[in-house]
Amino acid sequence: MVNVLATNTSFTKSTIISADNFVDFKRKAASELEMTGWLKVVVHKGRSAEDISRSSFTGVNVSVESFPYIDFENSILVVSRAERPTQHRGGEGRVKVSGTRGDDGHTGINIHSLDSLEN
Repeated sequence: MVNVLATNTSFTKSTIISADNFVDFKRKAASELEMTGWLKVVVHKGRSAEDISRSSFTGVNVSVESFPYIDFENSILVVSRAERPTQHRGGEGRVKVSGTRGDDGHTGINIHSLDSLEN
């Protein structure tokens, strides 16, 4: 479990959130920061909202994959509403879901990397 300093984009609400993973963080951030809908999370270097507002550094989008590698002691996560769910672009990390039918007639779901997908 990690303790994460989080704030909204206007820096009017800040909180420390204890989370097991990124999904847990977003769920708790929505509640603590009183936000609804799809959320976008950006990590900034700093220990307080003042560190971010004085900086011209833009920040880096946070994903499920990048969340465990954040230096939480020296970072603040800024949470904002997103217009739509986050979609990762580019070839790396994309997945395709395909269905298969077994001998028993039940359909199973397999996830394949697009790089190794054979049709």
